[in-house]
Amino acid sequence: MLKEKDVRRALLHLTSIGDTDIFPAPFEYHFYRETADKIVAEAGKVDFGKFRPRGAVELLTPKGSLSFRIAHQLYPADTVLYTAAVLEIAGDVEKMRQPVERGPFSYRYIDDENEARIFASNSSYHDWIQHLSSVYEKHKKGSKKVVIESDISDFYSRIYFHRIEHVLDDVGARNPVRKIIEGIIKFSRGRQSHGLPVGSTASRVLAEGLLNDTDVTMADDVLEFSRYVDDFRMVCLDEVDGHSTVCKLAEHLMLTEGLSLNSSKTRMYSVDAGLKDCERKLSDVLNDEDVVEVSRYIRRVYEAEDASVEDIDDVDPQRIVDRVRELVNREPVDYGALKVLLRALRATGCDNAAEFVGEFGQLLYYLPRDFCLLAGALAQRHQGDGERIAEALVEGCNKAPAKEIILAKVWVAHLFVAQALPVTKKLLKALKLGDSTLEKRSAYLIKGLLRDRSFFRAHKTSFTETSDWVKSALLFGASCMSRSEYATWLDTIKDHYDDPFAPTYLKWLKDNQGNLYEKIREDFKIQSRAEKIASEFSELFGDEDSDVP
Repeated sequence: MLKEKDVRRALLHLTSIGDTDIFPAPFEYHFYRETADKIVAEAGKVDFGKFRPRGAVELLTPKGSLSFRIAHQLYPADTVLYTAAVLEIAGDVEKMRQPVERGPFSYRYIDDENEARIFASNSSYHDWIQHLSSVYEKHKKGSKKVVIESDISDFYSRIYFHRIEHVLDDVGARNPVRKIIEGIIKFSRGRQSHGLPVGSTASRVLAEGLLNDTDVTMADDVLEFSRYVDDFRMVCLDEVDGHSTVCKLAEHLMLTEGLSLNSSKTRMYSVDAGLKDCERKLSDVLNDEDVVEVSRYIRRVYEAEDASVEDIDDVDPQRIVDRVRELVNREPVDYGALKVLLRALRATGCDNAAEFVGEFGQLLYYLPRDFCLLAGALAQRHQGDGERIAEALVEGCNKAPAKEIILAKVWVAHLFVAQALPVTKKLLKALKLGDSTLEKRSAYLIKGLLRDRSFFRAHKTSFTETSDWVKSALLFGASCMSRSEYATWLDTIKDHYDDPFAPTYLKWLKDNQGNLYEKIREDFKIQSRAEKIASEFSELFGDEDSDVP
């Protein structure tokens, strides 16, 4: 069985931070937060010999201007078990990793069961760029030294399953832990022999453990070696040494990991050029004095939770908007920097919120998460603009290129479910939610919010034909029915609902029927507070070219 402390920390992390930074957090996390003691007890009773994962939702997500990745969202109960299982071994994975100064910078594990964050806040991509800047500065004077830059092609999707087994061997994972991790990975990947679910904290821990041998090999052979996830930087004595280093890295990855370097992103340049590249990436975000103030403010809030967003009175949001406009019109577009600015605007707000959403609607495609969370936060600040913002987002979902990806619709639907934006039957129809799993879940939740009782009465009898993923949303949305009708139906279907936490969920629904949607609305308000933004802003920006967002 899983250890209680690991299940509790998994719940703390998932209900505070979320399961991925790609998809909206499943609404089930509201339930997990309120019934944590019972979830811990029921997780301990799971028979892992008979455990059946529910699989993952896979969606295409933009990775840059003309590149994409497949991202995964695991079934909520699977995510709890997967995260708890990996947390049991995360400390041992961290112990076997090399220290930061020998290469591995990303996702350094924090062993603190009372901390919602799993990784140290000073191991973000932005911190890595600052670290690289200091490394290049040390080597720049009067030398022929060069920098090798490269990354791994399709890193997460190409990781061989047997290498994950080796990591579990190295840390002495217990049998129940192995069964959960191996079962969920295999099932989520359609029983393929390679690939990790992309986007989850648990997968990041495993991926870092897998690359430990690479870190050891390269740190011993290179003048300066540093890695952020699958992104490598190596300082070499000269061009000849640089070519030799690339060969060593490529050979190691191919022969021991079954991975290959991305030839289109492998390049060599001077240390001076590397320093200028770091300065450019940092200046896009931090050199503007107003954004510096936002950064400082939010870091303050992260340390002092009693601070208020309203304390920001010395930052001009219009200058941040102007910076967004500048970056959107630059070629190539730095979407990592844009993420930072959108998050800054969530803290400061801006005037003419509806006009902002309309002007930068293309970001609904490239940055659906950050753009929609900003739109929701702006609607909370400017209540009178809510309808116009909602209409602009729905219109954007029906235009190219956003109409080509499901994720944009899923995020707009999330704002409706969370009641960050007002929704009507007309808007729901215009959003054109389809038959994909996440769209169906969203449709059921919005139908319940609109109190469409006839819809749920028509769908009650099809419960057994509904997928596991959609059943929980159907149950939640149907809470708009009369109390006696709802209670009778929940009793009728209880033997047909196969979820590890089903009895507790059905009881929670029945006990809270009248205020389920209020719980979701309150949670969005929590996410809009400075503490939540601070948690995200401490990451500052991710590498849009990395296989992990």
